[in-house]
Amino acid sequence: MTKQQTLLYLPHHDEWNHRDSTHIIAGYRSSVTTFFCFLMLLATQPAQSETVDQIVAVVQDDLVFASDIVLEAALATREITQNPFWSTQRADAEQRLIEAAAIRDLAADIPLYTPPEGLVKDRMEELRRTFDDRAAWEDFLRANRANEARVALSIQRRLTVDRYLDRNIDRNLSGTPEWTLALNELLARLMPSVRVRQVRTEAS
Repeated sequence: MTKQQTLLYLPHHDEWNHRDSTHIIAGYRSSVTTFFCFLMLLATQPAQSETVDQIVAVVQDDLVFASDIVLEAALATREITQNPFWSTQRADAEQRLIEAAAIRDLAADIPLYTPPEGLVKDRMEELRRTFDDRAAWEDFLRANRANEARVALSIQRRLTVDRYLDRNIDRNLSGTPEWTLALNELLARLMPSVRVRQVRTEAS
């Protein structure tokens, strides 16, 4: 990526430490129309603008950022979920996040799929316990340009997908070829009806 390339400036996640996960989700949900209006404004920006984050894909009204992909790839290595949807062997981090956003859009506003706050906290604690100490945990956050609120949001989103899939695919099949086949059939029905725009940079 060259210095001449101007991208949409977005606040660094550390600037959101004071917000709860609800506010963070609201901040991430921006209309596609607004997104393209921002793109129209880029021509007026100086060539030396610094990039804090980059939009990689737009799924319905959800934005997938480059930092989301970095964090998702890192979380996948910690094995914080047993749901094979998140397997690195099934799809890469970007594709998983695009499909996850589509599933969350389908599950939106249905309480059945909303994970309890206590469950999110429990998963956060399980994740922390995979590190040797607090310093290692903080190193993980810094390396992945995240903070605890940002990780909690990722876990909440993962759990929403997990709960939807558990209700729509027999969990007893988890880890079997039959489960994978059922997931592929579900995605084959879902994805054609979802607006997905993947944003590529000149350096891509």
